[in-house]
Amino acid sequence: MSEDAGTRAVVLGGSIAGLFAARVLADAYDQVLIVDRDKLVGVKGVRRFCPQSHQANGLLARGVQVMEELFRASPRR
Repeated sequence: MSEDAGTRAVVLGGSIAGLFAARVLADAYDQVLIVDRDKLVGVKGVRRFCPQSHQANGLLARGVQVMEELFRASPRR
């Protein structure tokens, strides 16, 4: 990454992929902004613009462990 990359990154979409991207970018940028059509904080129930959100999803135990480690860790800055 070049020195003039800036201090803010923008992620389009708050899906699980977007959240992972934001987490990784948090190591390199001072600020990461997630832009999504849905309200993401404090909402219970299905997401309006996410047609598959009503489906039950499963995650293997190792996947849960890796996610917890990744999001619990503080950025390396």
